[in-house]
Amino acid sequence: MDMFKKFWLLLLIAASIPLFSFAYAQQGIEADQKSILITGTSSGFGRLSTEYLTAKGYFIYAGVLNDEEAEIWADNPNVKALILDVTKPDQIAAAVRLVEEEGRGLYGVVNNAGVVVIGAMTEMPEAEFDRQLDINLYGPYRITKAFAPMIIESKGRITNISSVSGISTSTAWGAYSISKHGLEAYSDTLAAEMRKFDVSVSLVEPGPHSTNIGQAMLERLNAQGETFENSAYRQEIEGTLSWADQTLSQSGDPMEVVKAIEASLSDENPKARYLVVSSARAAQSPVRQLLREAIQLNQDHQYSMDEAELVEILKDVLAEQ
Repeated sequence: MDMFKKFWLLLLIAASIPLFSFAYAQQGIEADQKSILITGTSSGFGRLSTEYLTAKGYFIYAGVLNDEEAEIWADNPNVKALILDVTKPDQIAAAVRLVEEEGRGLYGVVNNAGVVVIGAMTEMPEAEFDRQLDINLYGPYRITKAFAPMIIESKGRITNISSVSGISTSTAWGAYSISKHGLEAYSDTLAAEMRKFDVSVSLVEPGPHSTNIGQAMLERLNAQGETFENSAYRQEIEGTLSWADQTLSQSGDPMEVVKAIEASLSDENPKARYLVVSSARAAQSPVRQLLREAIQLNQDHQYSMDEAELVEILKDVLAEQ
């Protein structure tokens, strides 16, 4: 190619760049704008995270259950609402196709959708136990599996919303704690598997915070007419429900959880776990429980370690962080 033709070719390319950039911007797509999928965005941490992250410059694919919930995001140009029930594979597949067709790619997934099911483990109907696991544990598994190729391509982030209830539990909280304890194990395994693709996996671990998850649980129990009148644990369950009614709506600032979610998506070296609690006592509780379990594992067998050996292990683990 002679110099004259090269000159005109370079001129044509240079003139096209602004046109391509304009067309890209017209679609509302910024070249450096990261896209994040968040499930359960009609309320609670999901809604607050969507509002906060779009203000920070992210584009959010907001999972909702129906058209009425989708209307929440109708006026936000940086949100695309997706009808996305995490228990329905057809809706998940449709969401994957839509995100792929839009061409933005996907940098992060925040598995936030969750519910609370209350009841004693020896009395809970199997359908209720199934519902708890279907949403809180199988939901993140389904969503992450479906969107994993896109996250791997972008070397992105996966954030799973767990709970301190996944570390310690009490009467009537068993099903919820099992779902979150399972999410802990799932996330640890996923982190190990995704490391080879430079994808980070984090758990956000809230204590009690002021969201509507407790209220939703109470409303559902009332709608079902469930009083636990015939339960052998009636007193304990009623105490739990009274606590939920009075405490969950007046607990920690949920924006602290939202900021932890944002940190898991933006920190240069994201942490495996982000504990978000509102007091020193609440921070000590899950750590004490994990230490209590370690002591139980070390108790009365042929390889039990003495106090000095346990302290050395603690020092080694601290040095690894």
